[in-house]
Formats: sequence, structure tokens, C-alpha cells
Amino acid sequence: MTSVSVTPGTANVVQGGTSQLSSTVAVVGGAAQTVNWSSGGTVYGVTVDTTGLVTVASFTPPGNYTITATSTFDSTKTATATITVN
Repeated sequence: MTSVSVTPGTANVVQGGTSQLSSTVAVVGGAAQTVNWSSGGTVYGVTVDTTGLVTVASFTPPGNYTITATSTFDSTKTATATITVN
């Protein structure tokens, strides 16, 4: 397991909108290539599901929110994307 990356690294999403993120896990050997997604903005209505689909609630305040992908094989390997709500 060498690294995790997320694309796109930034996305603009309107209130009530969605954006699809994807992860790439670079591995050595037979390590799992899966990630757990999490949102730093759930209290503000910015959520992410298990497939990387980010949903922004209609009440979400404008600003930047961080979505994190964490390797299920090595939790020290993470990548982030910034969601900007306009």
C-alpha cells in the first residue's frame, strides 16, 4: 500500500446538489484497494456515501468542506477533496 488519491480534488456544488468523487489506491501486493469515505461537514448537511457521492443539503451554508478517503487496509493513508458550496 503506497498511496490514496481523490479526483476531483476540488468541486463546486450548489446547495441541494451532488458531486461524484472517485478514489485511486496504489498498492503493492494484494492489499485491498477500497476506501472509507467521511465528511467533515455532516453537521452542515454535507454528506458522502460509500461510493463517494457527495450530497449538499439545501440548508448548507456557503463555504469549503473537506471530504476524506481513508484506505481500509492502512488507515494512515488518506486523501482529501475540498467541496465549495456556493
